[in-house]
Amino acid sequence: MRFGIVVVLLGVVFAQDIRPQKYEPKEYPGIEAWLGNLKEDLHKEVVKKLQESAGNWREVADAFLRVNNNELPLLAEMVKRLEALDLLEAKSDWLVENLRYAIRARQEAPWKLDDKTFLEYVLPCRLRYTHFSAWRGVLYERLAKMLRQATLKKTALAVNRYIAKTIKRQEKRTTVFGWWRNPVEVLRSGRAFEVEARGFCIALLRALGVPSRSHRSGWVEFFDGKEWLPLYPFKPENFAKKEAAPMKQAYEKPGTLIVRFRKGKTPLSNFASFSINKESRDGLFDIVWHPFMGGKTDDNGKKEIKLPPGRYHLIAGVRNRNGDAYIFHKIFKIESGKKVELDVDLAIPTSEYREEDWVVRRLPDEAKQAEFETQSGKVKMAELLAAKSALLYIFNLKNEPSVRMLPLVCRFLAKSNVEKAYLLFIGKKGNADLNKELAQLKEHPPVAFISVEKARRLFKLPYHKKQKRFKALPAVLLFKQGRLVLWSEGYDLNIESVLEAAMRR
Repeated sequence: MRFGIVVVLLGVVFAQDIRPQKYEPKEYPGIEAWLGNLKEDLHKEVVKKLQESAGNWREVADAFLRVNNNELPLLAEMVKRLEALDLLEAKSDWLVENLRYAIRARQEAPWKLDDKTFLEYVLPCRLRYTHFSAWRGVLYERLAKMLRQATLKKTALAVNRYIAKTIKRQEKRTTVFGWWRNPVEVLRSGRAFEVEARGFCIALLRALGVPSRSHRSGWVEFFDGKEWLPLYPFKPENFAKKEAAPMKQAYEKPGTLIVRFRKGKTPLSNFASFSINKESRDGLFDIVWHPFMGGKTDDNGKKEIKLPPGRYHLIAGVRNRNGDAYIFHKIFKIESGKKVELDVDLAIPTSEYREEDWVVRRLPDEAKQAEFETQSGKVKMAELLAAKSALLYIFNLKNEPSVRMLPLVCRFLAKSNVEKAYLLFIGKKGNADLNKELAQLKEHPPVAFISVEKARRLFKLPYHKKQKRFKALPAVLLFKQGRLVLWSEGYDLNIESVLEAAMRR
């Protein structure tokens, strides 16, 4: 009997419509009015972060309602630098504590910092690869009186000596993947591997009001009021010595990497799936540059990156229609003051294609029986299927790739031995814009016409109902003796090569 009751109760619970929570300012009176005191751009950033906080948004919102008018913009600056996982884990107490100890460190320090330096290199409380926590208050209360000196540089040296003396270095990482110990855990355990020590060092410097950051090649840097200098947590004897950097060329004049990404002839604009890496001493790759550090590629698929002299690994990747990764790897060398140009083609070689790369979907039975209007009559799909080889190019003029790829497909047809081919235009006869496009071609196959509704129904073409447009045109279908050997959709300036390879299948 009890078992039956439990089953029924569980059934009721799991039958409920459980939806993810989202930021609802109406449920938290006063939050929108209070955030309205922020500048417009900063206000938008905060709202975005509250939305990213999902079910934890009330904790984050509560922190904003607990600060005064002078603290409000500083809390906003701190929150906008948090990542999604930080926002999901954040507690109101943690946010307020980190904020107020950062302000206190600035006010009590014997040096002055400009707002930009403070906001970028002292205020931020997130540390890479650690769970978000309230670390600043613990470090300040325990170590500020002991370590703070009269200048930024002397304070940084005191921190360097303290870490080398009190934190035991672990030679090996506890795990290749997973989280680092946060600063409080490092302080309490008295041990850290090299990367954890860097995070602890940055946290301790910031807790004391010293601007600090991680150098992308693997050590800490602090700002002494004039310039950024290196700090090696376990080697205080090398304090501020640029020549002691593990990467000797780090402080030499950098070189420039100019990299262009494309898929065949198609530039990969706004591309971010790549990184610049160096080999670490334990045989792993350490990321020294990633688009989150300096932005994605431009409209031409190009990105310029300044790098210290040295040997690097460029790693980039794309996925096929099945989600399988195709990885590109290139080793290159940067020399001081010189440029290196790399052209990266991320088009998956046709030799690596799987069936779903060649054919995005099967031809529906209804489409096999269809017929379409032409300028002079009608054409049946059965005629294409009966031919030794045939091509159907489905397009419109609203999806720009349709226009750009049309001459490429026509050029392929002119030099190939495809027996039958039709351009299937989604629209009505007599379209003036279509006639203008066709007039620019030296030659082209006959044109057939189909309505939007019929194109969607027969070919199952992906369609955006709200925007009333097709998601991926043109569609290129190639048949050999009635067998569909290629069905490609969307932008592909490498379509000629793909068609040539499909003809050999």
